[in-house]
Amino acid sequence: MQNELEIIIITYNRKKYLQLTFEKLLEENSPVKNCQITVLDNNSTDDTRDYTESLKETHSNIRYIKNKYNVGGNANIAKAIELAEKKYFWILGDDDKYDWDNWDEVEQAINDEHDCIVVAQGFKNPTFTHRVKQCIFLSGCIYKTSIIDNNVMKNVYDAISDFCPHAPLFCKVLNDENKSFYYIKASLL
Repeated sequence: MQNELEIIIITYNRKKYLQLTFEKLLEENSPVKNCQITVLDNNSTDDTRDYTESLKETHSNIRYIKNKYNVGGNANIAKAIELAEKKYFWILGDDDKYDWDNWDEVEQAINDEHDCIVVAQGFKNPTFTHRVKQCIFLSGCIYKTSIIDNNVMKNVYDAISDFCPHAPLFCKVLNDENKSFYYIKASLL
């Protein structure tokens, strides 16, 4: 999985939440502990940098990028999308909680090459609206990086002011009949 998936955590002045996130991501039974994990810091003024740099001493898979300016949360999400390099990427907030019990299903969806793997809270009999709500939650989807193209990135940056810069990702999958969603049976979040 470490060669297939990268995690990008967006943060700003929330070291205490970032610590909790890393405790879960790096715990012994975490299936993502060896994946590339990038902290995209929106120019924090707290100890976020020192904390992340200390993690890098024992975890070579952690990267730290600090924006020169606080570009706002939505622009930081857009930047995270632009930074995606591995086959799949998962953008996380710095305060999400995870349950790894269903990770095998995520790995199978990655192996099956789905374009969007929805890992957010499921609904018993989801309607189209429920499915869109799952995708609107920032950490709710793992995406295939190949869906990003010039048009998607333009739409991502255009959507910053609409408070949902990641919407063009799931819209690309939704509107392309050759793209596929996979909804895991139980939520990771």
